[in-house]
Amino acid sequence: MMTRTERFAEYLKSILPSLAVSAAIWLVLQSAACMGFRPFFLRPFFFFTGALAGINGGTMIGGAIGRAVIFVFFEQIIWTLLFSKKPAKDRFKEAGRLLMKKLSHVIPYYKEIGELVTIDYLMLGIECIGAGTAVILSYVLSGNGAYLNSFVSVALFITVTEELQTHSGLIFHACEKLTSILRENLTVNFLKAHALGYVLGFLLKGRTVMLVSGGLFILAGIILIFLAKKK
Repeated sequence: MMTRTERFAEYLKSILPSLAVSAAIWLVLQSAACMGFRPFFLRPFFFFTGALAGINGGTMIGGAIGRAVIFVFFEQIIWTLLFSKKPAKDRFKEAGRLLMKKLSHVIPYYKEIGELVTIDYLMLGIECIGAGTAVILSYVLSGNGAYLNSFVSVALFITVTEELQTHSGLIFHACEKLTSILRENLTVNFLKAHALGYVLGFLLKGRTVMLVSGGLFILAGIILIFLAKKK
């Protein structure tokens, strides 16, 4: 039986081909942008790859992490299209199936969004913090909050809705450990609000607006949790 380190090494080995392709695309797009070549037809590529995140101001580290999130989102699709050794028709069919599988959790999420409305101060406080952290992360991971760099917010929104339906995944389990400190069964509501925060992060633009909005959500959440403890 493989150790955790060996499993991680195997995982890294499996994603290297897709990572090499992604890195080459980022390098080409970044080089073109730095030389002033930013025609309209390249804008969709800039958007879906996050290639310019952190390049045009903002944080380089945040932009790099944002690109890593986007890579993880697309990795299986890239591998299927380029390295699966299936006939071309089957590659596109399988890539489409993988994408639809990711998107299939979005509609059930919106059907349950009304459950965020509650009179439970602790629950509402956790939801506010969930939304606020997502807004701030949207700014940090996009590099500067610009629309052109904000696909990372869309990718995280879809990822969180998927993990909400399956009750699995890195984000779900991390939040499960954090929210259990206050009370059990807060994870789902935290993540529902967190997912909604990525939608807000995609819509809200500008450093001041995004950071102030996220900060106010978090402050409101802390106050509500304090009031819940006082009751």
